[in-house]
Amino acid sequence: MANHNMLDWPALDLHGQALPSRLTYERGVWGKVHGAPTDYRWISMTPAFAGPEKHLDQQLPLGGADVPQHAVFWRTLGDTCYAVSCDPSRAADASGRSGFLERQIIEWKRPPEMPATLGALLLLPAASCLGAGASLQRTSEIPWTEADRAESLPTDAPLPVSPAAIDEAVEQGLRELVAATTEEALADLYAALLAGSRAVSLKGLDAPPPPAAVAALLLPLPRTIADRISVAGWLPSSRLSESNAEELRRCWDLVLGGATNIPAEQSSPSADHLRQARAMARAVFTATPNSQPRATSSAAMSKPFQLTLWGPTAAGKTVLLAQLFLESDGGMSGWQVFPTSSSLAFIQGMRARMQTSNLFPTATNSGNVEGIEYVFKHTSGARSILHLEDRAGQESISLEDSVGGQVSLKERLGSADGLILLFDPMSDDERLLEARVWRTLEQIYVASGRVGEKDARPIAVCVSKADALIENPADFRRAIEAPDEFVRDRVPHVLVRALDHYCERYRLFPVSAVGVRLRHGVVEPAMFIDEALQPRICPGSRPFNLMSPFAWLLNELTGVS
Repeated sequence: MANHNMLDWPALDLHGQALPSRLTYERGVWGKVHGAPTDYRWISMTPAFAGPEKHLDQQLPLGGADVPQHAVFWRTLGDTCYAVSCDPSRAADASGRSGFLERQIIEWKRPPEMPATLGALLLLPAASCLGAGASLQRTSEIPWTEADRAESLPTDAPLPVSPAAIDEAVEQGLRELVAATTEEALADLYAALLAGSRAVSLKGLDAPPPPAAVAALLLPLPRTIADRISVAGWLPSSRLSESNAEELRRCWDLVLGGATNIPAEQSSPSADHLRQARAMARAVFTATPNSQPRATSSAAMSKPFQLTLWGPTAAGKTVLLAQLFLESDGGMSGWQVFPTSSSLAFIQGMRARMQTSNLFPTATNSGNVEGIEYVFKHTSGARSILHLEDRAGQESISLEDSVGGQVSLKERLGSADGLILLFDPMSDDERLLEARVWRTLEQIYVASGRVGEKDARPIAVCVSKADALIENPADFRRAIEAPDEFVRDRVPHVLVRALDHYCERYRLFPVSAVGVRLRHGVVEPAMFIDEALQPRICPGSRPFNLMSPFAWLLNELTGVS
């Protein structure tokens, strides 16, 4: 093994921070309880394990999962990383059936300055050693029901971290990875990953790779990529349905082996992707940290991008801006939102009105421009400052020129780095919507100063009050997993025709700041009218796609994926 500083690998870039002395983590077990009639469930967990609240069981798809076999998985959800070991369960259910899989899960809340690969190198081997067996802790002599709480696990001692431990983990991982694959196959995997393909396989694998080898795959990747990668080491399945394939592509960047006949949604690598991929594979096979680009510099990432929000009267601009912070996705999009002094009063007022009193915001008065500033931070450490303006819907419709030296909304729309356009197809018939959309895009186009070419800025087009489009849980899942397709199937095509004419780079999002309530598999209304005939928000509603348009815009502007 060549004598190199292992922290020189791009994925282990500490951004100038000190190496932590330890990693603290939580644990959980998901599987079948021996002798019990219940389906798969949380069997046991440490007190602070957050998997159930995050619906983690739905974030670890394994296809048909009909081939019980040991394999490891690395899943990133925002700033939380999961090292997972799947093993054949020794449990038999109440009917005597067996052959199940049990998942031992380590949950690591990653500090923003720490590289995810550091955790993968240390936690994947630890998870792999846990093994199955928690399902045998209780039997059918004690009845299990869906309401039963999981058994409590003691919190494990923190995992010590040292340069020597990292060196050993890197050396072992590289050695096992080189033994399991070829340089050509590894270069093909990196090229497909860089090009944006999902559920990419590692050609030629005939057995699940060891946990250290799975972690070592990340080493030559720029940290901005390595920090968000999710890797399925092996797919324990002999069959895949189309819905299985969609879940796998949604959750896993890499599916290294097993049932890898996943219907392709591949992107062709560019010449630059191929060059970088070959350099990465060469670095692995020579055990030499290469000179692949590290994460984009913090100076470039902290540039204050200007986003401007447009929407007509009652389209839901104010509630969207409020819920964007109040109902943050906890970093699952890769971005987290933080307040500033200029937005604090707005946030506190909205929290009191919407979360305490369950009331909707009052309409923004004409001429009142509320400046709202949020700071967005990416899991890679990248930051962006976004300046947003909440204006009256009437000003959005008129788009008048500036008066008395004040910057008009039309000028803001023309000069912004990115746009959020909010439409409410529910309140307009198709002819009125057509006139409104074309008129708005025409004025934005002229204000941008472009002549004879499409607007190249990223534009997030949001269909507000999209809860009205959700009829069942399947609709809800599709609105979140395939938002652009969902909107195209359900809104008048005039919206898309106008966007195609004027905009080069846009994405459609169904958005609901009120959300839906899913109870026992049924979609229920998320608002009600009180005795004073005021609309109120139902407790327990689930807003959706609030962060998604902003995260997409930031990814487009900053280059973070």
